[in-house]
Order: sequence, then C-alpha cells, then structure tokens
Amino acid sequence: MLEDGDIDEGARHPADLAGVPEDPCDMGIFRSRDEIIDIISQRLRPDGVVVINAVTLDTLTRAVEFLEDHGFTVEASCINVAKTRNLTEYKMFEAQNPVYVISARKGGE
Repeated sequence: MLEDGDIDEGARHPADLAGVPEDPCDMGIFRSRDEIIDIISQRLRPDGVVVINAVTLDTLTRAVEFLEDHGFTVEASCINVAKTRNLTEYKMFEAQNPVYVISARKGGE
C-alpha cells in the first residue's frame, strides 16, 4: 500500500491506483493518462499536490490543461541535461532531451 509522499512509478492504468489511500496529500506519477489524473483529482485532499514528469510537449500540454480545468494551480518546469562526450582531445557537452516537471496543487493558490 502506498503512503503519503510515496511515488508510484507503475500507474499505467486506473486499476493500478487501487492501493492509494482514499485522501492522499501528495502523489507523484510518471504517466499523464487523463483517467489517472481524473482519479487523483477526485481522491487527493484539498491542497494536496500531484507531480507529473513528462518527456513530450503533447503530454505536457494535455496534463497542464487537464489539471487547470479541474481546479489545480499548476507550475511547470523544464529540466535540461547535457552530458560530456569526447571530441578529439577535447570534451564537449551534448544536450539530452528535456524533461518537464509539472507540480499542481489542488484547490487553488
């Protein structure tokens, strides 16, 4: 069973949320399926926080719109990472794909 503050890395389907307490105050998910966010919005405590990681602009857009439409205050951040790679006798940084982190508080400011 998940406890408040736990991160559920396997929530790919609404049935995967069966072990979540009835009124969690914080949740983290790694997939932005509307059904999962809808269940979370119904079960999350007032002023609870949900965090979603996204790697595509489509997921970012859908998650932000859905959360805002359901009364959440949303903040999104873009995290960029670069790794070094050898270039002859020099090293250079090579950009990796960005990750978007969406933090949403239920019920407003």
